[in-house]
Amino acid sequence: MKKIMYVLTIVIAIFAIQIILGTNQTKATVVTAEKGELKFSYDTDTKELIISGSGEVEEDWPSEIEKNEKISYLIRYDVKSIIIKEGITGIGDNAFLGCDMSKITMPNSITSIGKLAFQQCEYIENIEIPGSVEKWEEGAFFGCWNLKSVKIGKGVKKIGDTAFYDCKKLENIEIPEGVTTLEEYCFQKCTALTSVKLPKSLLEIANSSFDGCTGLKSIEIPEGVTTLEYRCFHDCTALTSVKLPESLLEIGGYSFENCTALTSVKLPESLLEIGGYSFQNCTSLKSIEIPESVTTINDKAFEGCKKLTIICKEGSYAEEYAKKNNISYNTGNKSKDSKEDKESKGASNQLLIVLIIGAVVIAIIIVAVVFLFIKKK
Repeated sequence: MKKIMYVLTIVIAIFAIQIILGTNQTKATVVTAEKGELKFSYDTDTKELIISGSGEVEEDWPSEIEKNEKISYLIRYDVKSIIIKEGITGIGDNAFLGCDMSKITMPNSITSIGKLAFQQCEYIENIEIPGSVEKWEEGAFFGCWNLKSVKIGKGVKKIGDTAFYDCKKLENIEIPEGVTTLEEYCFQKCTALTSVKLPKSLLEIANSSFDGCTGLKSIEIPEGVTTLEYRCFHDCTALTSVKLPESLLEIGGYSFENCTALTSVKLPESLLEIGGYSFQNCTSLKSIEIPESVTTINDKAFEGCKKLTIICKEGSYAEEYAKKNNISYNTGNKSKDSKEDKESKGASNQLLIVLIIGAVVIAIIIVAVVFLFIKKK
């Protein structure tokens, strides 16, 4: 019996030792590294990276951690969460390009975000950009395909060039007061974006800012914006409502081309010029009010708008444009159909005449038949 108890004790002891050793083996390992004033701490269990110190995070940061003998993989594709501590002032070009993290926390000490800093970080769903960011290079969040929500802190002055280009799932973005500029292509191909509230501080909407936002349904441009640049709402096929400010002077070429759901537009009294192809192929557009202030309408501004009637003042440039381009117009005192409408109405009238004549002929035949029948009796 004593021998059995002795053996059992040894077995239990060995088992306990194995459990302890196994626990130690699975215990999280924290790998640390330094580069200049920057400090890195990476938890290999939780996949969380903490960056502290001061200065700018540069593209080659993973190499400092990967030098550790405990790391046998590429950190960039292993990290799941990144926390940047107060004191870090910048995120450099390509710094987190292609990283697999789903969460990033940035402090208010960040003043610059470099070119393609977060490009194709496919697993990020939400991002908060601190108001301290002053410099914002192109393509910062280019191709973050799962990004759904963006909150931009007060203090940011501009949304950078191609900042959210091709963020296909972006549904919501808060643009705070203080932002004055939307740079080129900043929301291009954000196909899930249905509405955007633009701040009163906004002054510039650059080329193709919302080009290809096929889910965008309405937009209100704030007072202060003087120009809608080239292709700014091009291919916004769900757009049904557009409100333009009284400060607007020019609508750039192709601005609303292929906005096939748009039915009516009222242009402000301040407007001077309508760019070429600006409303081309707006196939549902039935009316557009063009004020007397407009003195230039460029080539094919309303090409393919077959249902369109231009509402304008008698003797205005818009009336002359409508006449010259065979577009239906209405001045309030008189209206004139386009050549196509005339042809359509002419064809309709001819058909009506044929039907009336046919009906008369049939009536005469019926009367004659009835008369002959009565006469025979």
